[in-house]
Amino acid sequence: MEKAEEKLTCPRRMNELGPWEHEEGLDWWRLNFWDINPKFQWQWPWQPCTCSFCGGVNPDDAVRLVKEGWHVDSTNKLYKRYLEPPGGKLGMEYEGRVFGAGVYVPPWGPVPPVKLYTQHFDGEQITLFNAALSEQKELQH
Repeated sequence: MEKAEEKLTCPRRMNELGPWEHEEGLDWWRLNFWDINPKFQWQWPWQPCTCSFCGGVNPDDAVRLVKEGWHVDSTNKLYKRYLEPPGGKLGMEYEGRVFGAGVYVPPWGPVPPVKLYTQHFDGEQITLFNAALSEQKELQH
């Protein structure tokens, strides 16, 4: 079974207060999230799966993105991160170009951004994610 077909229960659905149903098995890993709205933008060769409830990236896909050079940006929430493509604002390797009157065009970034919620990760996935981050840092030095 492909992960996009897998039913899941979003931990955020079950553990946070809200007007939604607090029942198991209502969620799934959604494919092609960035294709559902013409205002959304995705330019990477493949799209990660996202949770149908919270929009968080699939842990296996998050590891793959980091291995492909994506950068992790922390937030003021301990359980939430954003992933940025190589050359994005987090890499501090701006590949943007200057046009005409000095207008800076930043490198591409996904709209909406790739959100990572740690609640979706189990212990093994956290270990793999941290290993990918460590490997990325070693390659940068």
